[in-house]
Amino acid sequence: MHGLDISPALVDKARTRAAAETGDIAIHIANAQNAAAPAGSYDRLFSRFGIMFFDDPEAAFSNLASWLAPGGRIAFAVWGPPRQNPWMTSLRDAVAEVMDVPKPDPDAPGPFRYAGGEKLLGILKAAGLGDLEVRDWRGTIPLGGGVPPEAAVDFALSAFSLGDLLAEADAAVNADVRQRLTQRYAQHERDGAVHMDAHVHIVTGVRPA
Repeated sequence: MHGLDISPALVDKARTRAAAETGDIAIHIANAQNAAAPAGSYDRLFSRFGIMFFDDPEAAFSNLASWLAPGGRIAFAVWGPPRQNPWMTSLRDAVAEVMDVPKPDPDAPGPFRYAGGEKLLGILKAAGLGDLEVRDWRGTIPLGGGVPPEAAVDFALSAFSLGDLLAEADAAVNADVRQRLTQRYAQHERDGAVHMDAHVHIVTGVRPA
């Protein structure tokens, strides 16, 4: 099994985890948008919440399709609509109550780029993939791996892009946002951990034989 990521830090972490596993596992620093396949063709390609960030998605998916052997399959997970992923949007909602927040560009790289699903299916079809299907998963996820509201706020501020915007704001604004977000998360605390709704599209397809 081969893994790829454009981030050296994430590749180092993945290599550390892979060292504790058995089997043929290799992790590479590469941009799947234009990189050559690490080892010929593959029977399976999968990505969990990574394909939404390509600068040129048409080129990227055409490249990935070329990695597949005839009959090879893809399985990609992407986030569904923002309103159905409050675990991710609660920070934006809290910040928007205190200060102006830039409106996201739905076509730009970002977590909700393929929230509707249809756009991604069109790009994959143009890349030559067939038997395309979207299935939905809905459930709850533990923020920060399962931590109480105060720690969940720390996680959100470090993990989500609006944390950078808040870094430029004064202490009063940050304190206000933190209080509002803590109150939101407290409404979803169970057994000492914050669990919030999530919605995922699982997209599958095949390279024709």
